[in-house]
Amino acid sequence: MPRPIPLPTMNRLKRRNSDSGERSKSISYSNSFQRARMTIAAMNWGGGRFRRTIVFGTITAVFFLIIVFKIFDRGGGADFGDNRYAGAYDSKYVKHPKLIEPRKGLNAWGQTFMLDNEPFRILSGSMHYFRVVPEYWRDRLRKMRACGLNTVMTYVPWNAHEESRGMWNFKGILNLALFLQIAQEEDLYVILRPGPYICAEWEFGGLPAWLLEDPEMRVRSVYPPFLRAVDSYFDELIPMVVPWQYQKGGPIIAVQVENEYGSYGYDLQYLTYIKDALEKRGISELLMTSDGASHLNLGSIPSVFATVNFVNSPIQSLEALKLFQPDRPLMVAEFWSGWFDHWGEQHHVQHLKDFKKAVTIILEKGASVNFYMFHGGTNFGFMNGANTKSDDLNGYEPTISSYDYDAPISENGQLTEKYIYIKSLLWEYASDYIPVRLPTPMDIPSTHATAYGVLEITEYAGLTDTLSLLKDVQQKVKEAVPMELLPSGAQSYGYIMYRKKLSDFPYRLQFSAIVMDTAWVFVNGMACGSVTWMDTINLSCSPAKAQSYLLEILVENTGRVNYGVRVGAQWKGIIGPVSTATEEIRDWTIFPITMKEKFINGLWGYNKWKKLTIHAKVPGFFHALLHLSQAPRDTFLYMKAWGRGVVFVNGRNIGRYRRIGPQHTLYIPAPLLKVGQNQITVFELERMSSSLIFKDHPDLGSPTVMHVHIDSHNKTTVANDKSIHTNP
Repeated sequence: MPRPIPLPTMNRLKRRNSDSGERSKSISYSNSFQRARMTIAAMNWGGGRFRRTIVFGTITAVFFLIIVFKIFDRGGGADFGDNRYAGAYDSKYVKHPKLIEPRKGLNAWGQTFMLDNEPFRILSGSMHYFRVVPEYWRDRLRKMRACGLNTVMTYVPWNAHEESRGMWNFKGILNLALFLQIAQEEDLYVILRPGPYICAEWEFGGLPAWLLEDPEMRVRSVYPPFLRAVDSYFDELIPMVVPWQYQKGGPIIAVQVENEYGSYGYDLQYLTYIKDALEKRGISELLMTSDGASHLNLGSIPSVFATVNFVNSPIQSLEALKLFQPDRPLMVAEFWSGWFDHWGEQHHVQHLKDFKKAVTIILEKGASVNFYMFHGGTNFGFMNGANTKSDDLNGYEPTISSYDYDAPISENGQLTEKYIYIKSLLWEYASDYIPVRLPTPMDIPSTHATAYGVLEITEYAGLTDTLSLLKDVQQKVKEAVPMELLPSGAQSYGYIMYRKKLSDFPYRLQFSAIVMDTAWVFVNGMACGSVTWMDTINLSCSPAKAQSYLLEILVENTGRVNYGVRVGAQWKGIIGPVSTATEEIRDWTIFPITMKEKFINGLWGYNKWKKLTIHAKVPGFFHALLHLSQAPRDTFLYMKAWGRGVVFVNGRNIGRYRRIGPQHTLYIPAPLLKVGQNQITVFELERMSSSLIFKDHPDLGSPTVMHVHIDSHNKTTVANDKSIHTNP
C-alpha cells in the first residue's frame, strides 16, 4: 500500500500563482497510467541502443511498480465493484502519520483563520465514514476535493463503536483511523466531532443503548454514571485520534466539543467537563462548539471557538455569530445542503436557486463553511434515528434508511447540480483556498448502478418457527420489561418478542402503559392487530376455540429519538403492564431478536424452510439467490410491492423498507455483493410479495421542494435569558 503522504504543501492549501501569473495546472499523481505516460514523456528517446535499453528497462520497471501499487492501493482502483480488498480495511494496514517539519495548528483569533501562520479558510463538507462502505471512502473524498473543498467533517458514533459495554469495534466501516489516513492521502483536512452526543439523525444521537440499563440515567449531564461511561469512551477513542492531529503530522485541524447543546439545555459544568476530558487525553488542536443562532450563548464555552448552524436567514445568522463573537472568524459549521426524510412524508429537496443565493451570501461575507451533508450515505442496519413533532411524547417520526439528504453527492456517489453550483461558487469567491492538486476525471472512476432484473422468492419460514434458533437467549421474566432492562443485559436494536401461554383468552387486551415503537399481537398465529408508539389502548381479538392460547407480542424498535429534550427517555418494547379485563398478565418468555449477521447467516442452514405459496404467513423470512457471473456493481432493491420490514444481503443488514414511503428502493453498494451466489433475505412483517426487483436508479419518493428564506440586513440580537432553558 502507498505510504501516507504529508498533508498539503499546497501552500497549506492556498493556491500559488506561477511566474507567468497563470494558475497552476491541475495535476494528479494518483492515476497509474497517467504517471506512466508522464514518465515516458520525460525520457529522451534519441541516442542509440544503450539509451534505448535504459529507456525500455525503465518503462518495464515503472509498469511493474504500477501493478504492485494497484494490488495494494485500497481505494484507487478503477472498479469499485471489486471486493477483493475488503479484508484490507483493518487497523493493521493503518500507518500513523509522521511529522516531517514543525506545524502551527489552526488559530481562530482575529478576523481570519491562520494555519501555519498563513491565512486560511475552511471549505468543508460533511461525510460520515460509518454511512459509507469503506471501499468507497476514497472515491467520495476525492470527489469532494475535486469540487474545491479542502476539509472533511465527520462525526464519531459512540454507539456503533461500543454497541455492548466494553466491547469495542474499529474495523471495516468503523475503521476511523483508516478513514483519517485516506483523507490525508487525498489532501483533505479533517474536523472531528467525537460527541459523546452527535445527533446526525443517527440512532439515539450516537449514545449507546446500554446506558439505559440504568433506569435513572440522565444523558448529556453531569450525572456520575453517564460521565463514567463518557470517560471510558474517551479513554478508548482519543488515544487513537491523538496521533492524527495536525501538529503531530496528521489531518485533524479542529475537534468539536459535544454537539448543539444549546438546543437541549444549559449546563456549563457539563460542557466544561467534556472540553477538559478531551484536552486531558491529548487533544491540542482548535476546540469548537456548534449551535443554531438563537442558541449560541446556551451551547458555547468561554474561550472555545463558537460556530453557527443554519439554512434559513443566512445574513441574520452570520450577524448573530458576529455579535456573539466579534473578534473571531465567521464559521458556518452546518449549512444544511438538503434535509432528511421520515417515513410517511415526501422526499425533501432544496430549491436550487435559493440554495445558490444562500451559499453566495456565506462566501461573500468571507465566512468559512461546512456543507452538511456533502455526501449523506445510508443508515445501514437499524441505525436510523427519529424525531418528535414537539417536546412532549407525541408525534414520533422515525427517519428512513436512505440518508441521501439531497446532498451534492448522492447516496450512491453521483454528482448533482448542487455539486456543480458549489464548485462554481468556490472558484468565484474562495479560489485562493482551493487545493492546488485537483483530481481529474481520470482519477474518479464511474460508479454507475446496474438493474439485475426480477428475482423470484424461493422459500420462506415463519418467524415463530425460527425462534427455536434463539432458545439459548430466551429469558423468563415476571413482568414485561423493555429491551434495555432484560435480565441478561441490554438489547440495543431490532425486535423483541413477548410470549405467554394462556389457558383461556379474553376478548380484549389492555396495554395500560406504552409500547415503543410498534407492536403486532398474535394469538395461536392469528394476527389480532397492532399497537403504535405511545398508544394506551384496548385491543380486540377473537381466536378460534382451542385448549390453550399462545399470546405473542412482537415489538419493533424503529429508532430512538436523536434530537431535542426527549433524548434520554428512549426505552423500547413494552413499558408497563399488559392486562386482561381482570388481571395483569405475568410470567413472560422473552426472545431478543437482534437479527445480527450470525443469526441471519444461520438461517440458511435452517431445516424448516417451506416452498413459497400464496398461503405463506407473515411475519417471516423470505429467501432468494442472486447469481452474478461478473464483478458486482451497485444496484437498488425496489420494495414497493412489499409491506414493512428489513433486507439482508449476504448477512449484512442494508436497512428498513415501508410501503408508505417515501423511500421505495434500498441501496446495495457493489462491495456487499460477490461473484457467484448472493443470499438475499427479507424479513417481512405485514405483506409479502413473490419477487424482488433490482433497479439501476433510486426511488426516494415524490419530492417536496423546500425554499430557503433569504433575509435582509436587520438588527440582530442574541438571546441571553438562560433561565428559560434548563437541562432536562
